[in-house]
Amino acid sequence: MIRSTDSRTVSTTLLHRLKTQDQDAYVRLQHLFHATVARRLKRLGVAAGDVEDLTQDVFLRVWKGLARFQRDGRDASFRRWLQTIIRHVAMDYFQRPQPGRIGTDLLVQIPESLPDDEAMSERAGEVHRMLEMVRGDFAESTYQIFVRYWLHGHETDRLAHEYGMTKGAVRAARDRVMRRLRESYFDLYGECEWPFARPLRVDFP
Repeated sequence: MIRSTDSRTVSTTLLHRLKTQDQDAYVRLQHLFHATVARRLKRLGVAAGDVEDLTQDVFLRVWKGLARFQRDGRDASFRRWLQTIIRHVAMDYFQRPQPGRIGTDLLVQIPESLPDDEAMSERAGEVHRMLEMVRGDFAESTYQIFVRYWLHGHETDRLAHEYGMTKGAVRAARDRVMRRLRESYFDLYGECEWPFARPLRVDFP
């Protein structure tokens, strides 16, 4: 059963909370996207020793720009906006005069979007972190049923036996977490379709 909580994670109110300078919401956003931002900066050619500083610069620009951010009705509007900020931070970085540093022409050659396999792996990691964030809103047994079925492929019959539940109760438990996870994903990204095949058996970085 979902427990009531005052600390909603990625929910219908996340962007509103961010726009009102809610520090807790900002920390949650960083938790979700830190690895994604760092990975993309590395892919753009940022030196390993500079990645963390630039990652924090990206989040600072996100924080300052959220008041102006508006969904444009297209898929993944937040993700595309974040990618634009990442590229601008990287371009500023490459424009700094540093001996031996590559020029900004590299950025021109890099496509705006990732290859499908990289994009799916990246989103899998973000969904995994999103799942960690909603964990506290469910009884631990409900959460574990979801993880074991959707992520590890354990069958309903096996879970029903181990938890002393009916198969219907197992399905209801896992579906409660699934609905919350999907809602969280759509609320943040504005996607029209869930990008993972059912069940969600993916490897998370």
